[in-house]
Amino acid sequence: MSERTLQRRLRDADTSYQDQLNQARIRAAQKLLLDTDTPITTIALEVGCSSPQHFSALFRRLVGETPSDYRLSRRS
Repeated sequence: MSERTLQRRLRDADTSYQDQLNQARIRAAQKLLLDTDTPITTIALEVGCSSPQHFSALFRRLVGETPSDYRLSRRS
């Protein structure tokens, strides 16, 4: 599939490549937050965020809480 066709199909689905990438990063991070004791800084880098600050802001925007709050609320 060409890049332009992909862009059109994503647009038709009311999303974008960046939206899908961010959602995939957050899903991976959620799994790591729940299943491991890996530090949040390490998780941020493992899922491809440029910095822990960027990761935290992205996570909060998409999930509604910080990564540490997410981990604490679901593990207790």
